[in-house]
Amino acid sequence: MKLPCKLLKWKIMKFILSINKTINILVIVSMAIILCHDLWWHTLPELFEGGQKLLSSIYNLTMGYLVSYVFYLVVVRYKEYKDENYINSVALPIVKEVIKSSDLINDCIKGINSANSQELNNKESLKTLLNQKKYNDNIPRVTGTFLYAPASWADFLEGQKQVSRRNIQRAFSFISHLEPELIELLTSLDDSSYFISLVFVSKYNTEMLDKSMEELSDSYFDYNQTIVKLNEYVVRCSAQ
Repeated sequence: MKLPCKLLKWKIMKFILSINKTINILVIVSMAIILCHDLWWHTLPELFEGGQKLLSSIYNLTMGYLVSYVFYLVVVRYKEYKDENYINSVALPIVKEVIKSSDLINDCIKGINSANSQELNNKESLKTLLNQKKYNDNIPRVTGTFLYAPASWADFLEGQKQVSRRNIQRAFSFISHLEPELIELLTSLDDSSYFISLVFVSKYNTEMLDKSMEELSDSYFDYNQTIVKLNEYVVRCSAQ
């Protein structure tokens, strides 16, 4: 029985801490005022004319705030809290698919050389890696994926862009329940200069495709940095 009780206490504490800090601080102040009034202040003589009425008004105000707080917890916040947990259980897996798509691209850029892992976090090193690849080159086979059929870099990047954008739009279908930080990150990805660059690449002719992908390095680096922040957000939310 101890474990369920501890779990229940933790859930209650987690629920209360999910409320705005200012609201919780005001509740603590209100409780302190009520305790001081009931245990001490009401026995003190009136220090100035109208002091008793002022103290009674403050007491009634704090009692009203506590009643409103309980009403807010039961009627408003509890429903929001349940909705947030449900939305996270639905939206976070979709967001993870966006991250997974970026990881797949990174794996292909690194190829079989795991030493290139750190180079993706350096703009100049990433530029060097992309300079070694042409749009019409076939992507390498990546262990643990279904990328067995030959595909050019141009087709592969465009395909992954479409997958990511579809998942971003799926996540945006819950936009009224998403946190501002997540909305900002997904919007940054959807409007990224990397996606815009791929629109131009999709219109390249055969001759233009026979050149290095170095021009994508800056935009893809920025895109990757946003993915890193998105992954940190997902990890943080999953740990809650």
